[in-house]
Amino acid sequence: MPIFLLVIFESCTPKVSTALVTLDDLVNHPKTEALTRDDLRSCFESSAYVMDTLHKEHSPTRYLRINFHFMNSADSTHNFSEDSGRIFVHKLIHVMQLLFDSNNKLWLPQGNDIPVIPVNIKYVLTGDNPKEDPQTAGIYFHYDDDLYFYLHQGSRSNNADYTVIEKYGKGLDSIINIFILPHHPDSARSPTYQSGCVGIALGNAVKISGIFEKGLNEWNVRGTFNHEIGHVLGLYHAWTFDGCEDTPMHNNKCWVPENPGCMGITSNNMMDYNAFQSALSPCQVGLLHKNLSNTENPVRTLLIKTWCRYDPFKKITIKDTITWYGARDLEGDVEILNGASLRIKCRVSMPQGSVIRVHPGGTLILDDCRLHNDCGQLWRGIEILKIKKTEGKVIKVGVPILENLVTIVP
Repeated sequence: MPIFLLVIFESCTPKVSTALVTLDDLVNHPKTEALTRDDLRSCFESSAYVMDTLHKEHSPTRYLRINFHFMNSADSTHNFSEDSGRIFVHKLIHVMQLLFDSNNKLWLPQGNDIPVIPVNIKYVLTGDNPKEDPQTAGIYFHYDDDLYFYLHQGSRSNNADYTVIEKYGKGLDSIINIFILPHHPDSARSPTYQSGCVGIALGNAVKISGIFEKGLNEWNVRGTFNHEIGHVLGLYHAWTFDGCEDTPMHNNKCWVPENPGCMGITSNNMMDYNAFQSALSPCQVGLLHKNLSNTENPVRTLLIKTWCRYDPFKKITIKDTITWYGARDLEGDVEILNGASLRIKCRVSMPQGSVIRVHPGGTLILDDCRLHNDCGQLWRGIEILKIKKTEGKVIKVGVPILENLVTIVP
């Protein structure tokens, strides 16, 4: 009986035919005259990279490589021991990640209704030996009387000096190197020297000082680390003109609201100076992902290329009307279902062996976009499915580009 039913079912199932699309097959549709603000949005605007929170799966997570270096004197008395340093790093990464994962609501401007957008970046502690123990990988200890200290004031200041980075950095072309240094003990004893937790971003490296000698824990300093990494990835101080309309300029004098002379609510923006540093605006998050998506931006090399490997579980299914404004690096196939529409307006990297499949009644609009594989591999292209007289539709607008396709053999 089950076999009979199966045969009847199969005999009643409409036959599905498949055809691969080439750009030469498509009629070009000119740009409409009545373009909306969204139509004109550039691939290089931060707003194009703000996650659609109703379709989070359309924006794959970015994985950012980091490592840590503890600088110490030759007698090992001015920084964490190796055991306590490793424990500190693992705790620190956890709470740094918590800030990114929660991304609190902005306090400024007061009474705002600015939405909270997921940062969608994960830290990955990365060593230089793939066989190394995960508990020790990416954590280094250096003992150097000439370079172990940090000075950010006075004629001998070295906070902006690259020497320690050039000597001890690991994988500087693909990993953010974070150096934890103590303030120079002689300077720290001076009443005029500010020896708190301070930091600076220098290319793909960060220097942080004031943790060990002040007895600070990971919760005290997590915002400082994320702040400096924000600079590495292209963010500016939020109290200045940083290119974002949702980060109001202010005097940046209130570390906490209780400071003398502070009026109203202080900032909690990660890129301001404050005791909280727990929030990023939609524009700031968009800027991070714009930079990480730009194939010409050096910070992109800091990412793990998750988009090179095809993952069948990372398929994106389009069920309604969607526009992708910013660039994307996908990890699986794209399926456009009956009644759904996907407009692509920028660069999209498809993983090796993947396909964009347009089901009967679905629509794909290639709007001056570029579809390729960013890893130099081949993907299978665009498939149109047809059942009887109903088929998927692909529309060409402007001059789209298809690259890195598997050669079709007649």
